[in-house]
Amino acid sequence: MYQNSLRNGAAARTVRHGANDPPTAARMRLPIWVAAMLLLFAALGCSRAKPPEQETVPLVERIGELSELSRTDLVTLREELARLEEEKALPRQLTEDLPPPDENVAAVFVDLFPADRLPGILAEGEQYLSAVRGADADPDVLRRANAFRERFEPQRQAVRRALRRPTCVFPIRFTAGYAADLGFLDQVAAALRLEGLFALQSAAEGKTGEAADSVVAQLQLTAALAASKHPMVRFAAARHRAAALNVLQEVVLSKPLHREDVLRVSNELRRQIAVWPPDADAWIGFRALGLHALETAKRGRLFDILTDEETAEFQEHYEMNSLVAQVRRNADADALYFVRAMARVIELSALPYPRRRPELERSATDWAAALASETPPVVACRVLLPQVPPGHEIQARDRANLEAWLLAVRTAVGEPPSQTPINPWTGEPYQIEVHDGWVYVQGIGTGEIGRHAAIEMPVLPGPSGGPSPP
Repeated sequence: MYQNSLRNGAAARTVRHGANDPPTAARMRLPIWVAAMLLLFAALGCSRAKPPEQETVPLVERIGELSELSRTDLVTLREELARLEEEKALPRQLTEDLPPPDENVAAVFVDLFPADRLPGILAEGEQYLSAVRGADADPDVLRRANAFRERFEPQRQAVRRALRRPTCVFPIRFTAGYAADLGFLDQVAAALRLEGLFALQSAAEGKTGEAADSVVAQLQLTAALAASKHPMVRFAAARHRAAALNVLQEVVLSKPLHREDVLRVSNELRRQIAVWPPDADAWIGFRALGLHALETAKRGRLFDILTDEETAEFQEHYEMNSLVAQVRRNADADALYFVRAMARVIELSALPYPRRRPELERSATDWAAALASETPPVVACRVLLPQVPPGHEIQARDRANLEAWLLAVRTAVGEPPSQTPINPWTGEPYQIEVHDGWVYVQGIGTGEIGRHAAIEMPVLPGPSGGPSPP
């Protein structure tokens, strides 16, 4: 089950993971009180019913009401919280009611795979995905990979049917902060692995239409995740979208798709860019999680919001009992600093990333300097805000990768843009080459794309059967 830290060392607050894939492996060790509250919350379940009576609400969710911060004597903080309430940006306001299951794509991921088997399914699926890539895959491995995928064919078909539902709302309790149950992310990851295998196997068998449909299904699932305001879910969507596009690369290298297949993929890429969720959405969600963490700290529970690595680091620099008391006394000022800093972060989110990055770097310098003040905003500046710059980079890379692929498929079918687009991550033009019947798109900004740090796409016949125009 996905756990609840977005931090991994100095990087953005992302899920701790094993070597093969971010969503799957090692779990954060939650404090005992959080684990107990999660068990109680699981027993209560999620529904559209009226909120439970106060005495039955788990402590971790009561913290999400921000009752201690709301009673602050700091007038400016009360004003900021009132502004956030008007914007419907508090944790309880970001926690959405769930649509009826038969209308909600996300409902299919409730126990789609048995929880006790899910870690093994994820690991095995990733192993097979790596093993079946390329034309020289071992036939015995291909056979076992196909058998593995066929065992879970009912689940794959269930997800395909669910994708036809009109809405998608994942059961995210912002009122639980970083202790919210995001177990659905592992369910989605398993479904995406199965679709990836199906795409590669279909392409190997010459079923290019089925391979294209599978890639489109993967992209649709990642877009559903990306629409969430929860930063952890948004960043997971970016990783999954990159994986789906890597599968597309393998498919077009193994068996060139027909023109109509590529056009279906192209239409999905266009749609996702057209409805791209504002980067600010993830930071609105991040601010809500941060307020939950600050409320927790104000209640004297600093250890409950720290990862194991952070606890060890803090113990090297602070006497912890004194720090807990200091953070508790300074929680209101800490929260005010955080909310104001996040207002700037959210404002910057509207800028193109190349213009945003130096502003974020300047802000990061200010956050580090604030720690030297007499009453440092420890939670804001040592726990929360350092996650912001890496998170913005994840968003920019995600958009850059998607736009590069749309550029490649448009060029392959004879619809190149009138002028070379600018990479939204690097701020430099993409590099497009067409020769010997292949399209190459470079300048994406990462060495993880294709075989030569470039997207490779065969030029496809035009509608009449002749070659596409260059």
